[in-house]
Amino acid sequence: MNRKFPSLPQKAWFHWHQPLLLRMANTRYGREILCIEDAYPEITKMLPGMVQARLGEVQWVSDFRTHHKWGKVILHRWKEFKEYQTYLQRREDAWIYRRAERLGIPVVGGAAETTFHPDPDPEVSSVDGYAQRTTDAVFGTLRDGNGTFFNDTEGSSDIPHIQAADAGNPDWYFRIRRGRFVFDTSTLPDSDIIDAAIISIKPDGFLNTLLGESSDNSKMHWCAGNGGSDTAVASADYQAQGDTSFGSTPNNQSAMLVGVYQDTTLEANGRAHISTTGVSDFGCRYGWDIDNLVPHDNGCTWLADANQRIRTIMADRAGTADDPKLVVTHSEAAADLPSYGQVIFNSADEESRPRYGQRIARGTEE
Repeated sequence: MNRKFPSLPQKAWFHWHQPLLLRMANTRYGREILCIEDAYPEITKMLPGMVQARLGEVQWVSDFRTHHKWGKVILHRWKEFKEYQTYLQRREDAWIYRRAERLGIPVVGGAAETTFHPDPDPEVSSVDGYAQRTTDAVFGTLRDGNGTFFNDTEGSSDIPHIQAADAGNPDWYFRIRRGRFVFDTSTLPDSDIIDAAIISIKPDGFLNTLLGESSDNSKMHWCAGNGGSDTAVASADYQAQGDTSFGSTPNNQSAMLVGVYQDTTLEANGRAHISTTGVSDFGCRYGWDIDNLVPHDNGCTWLADANQRIRTIMADRAGTADDPKLVVTHSEAAADLPSYGQVIFNSADEESRPRYGQRIARGTEE
């Protein structure tokens, strides 16, 4: 027998662990472990030699034994008891995470935090850089066309960047540039859950001759990079980027500061984009670009050859203190928990799910 309980659990132990015992006693597998008859309604109290069940609003039935039956059961089934306790706690934790995510509340407990940077040149397993399209065209045509140039060796680059066309083409645009940032996240445990992720860049300067810095469209948006190589940027990476925003910087360009990281908390799609077996490839675009909004109709003032751009520090600058970074909070998955049977109470609506010590209403299985 594999047990670690030092002695027969006494009344004080039962009082201390009453919430756990009641939760366990009101599941089918818990009753099997604790030797409690399925015919009993809601169990409301457990002691070493007694269990109590509710018959109505003000009526209970108690099953007394002359010996410490349930104390002995727990002693002799300690291994199974502890396994099921762990299962129930992880199930509770998973529910808390789902509830918190739905409410937009960050909840991290017992998790690890790992930071990743792109490789500088020469790249080994990741890269950062940009791809752009340059030609005189209306904004939508420029946005949807194919890339014409790239770079992945600069210590700082104008990312993102939008430039107006010359005076001969009023209300047209000449350049859209998109960043690409690849992080080798393969060192994350394969089965871990991504609880949270923050992607950050540090500005090194700004240009605002399109006068759009106060527009929320001047925020930097993160999306799927979808590049063709993990270690090099190409012109084709321009048109490969996704159009779904994974989140944007909290500040528009007017509120950003040189030398201060701009942290973007990735939402669910962004977290799902993080790989635990390979690289995590992200694109970076202005709001005008990702949402296909003509700049001079949405916060900018068109002027010939004018620019809206953020000078961004890249991995090819010496050291890593200013590098782009991805900080991932991750924890062990509970997906491999054993299947222990269903809970007796009706939990069709997660919001009404009982907690420790609450009354458990009989009904259909979950």
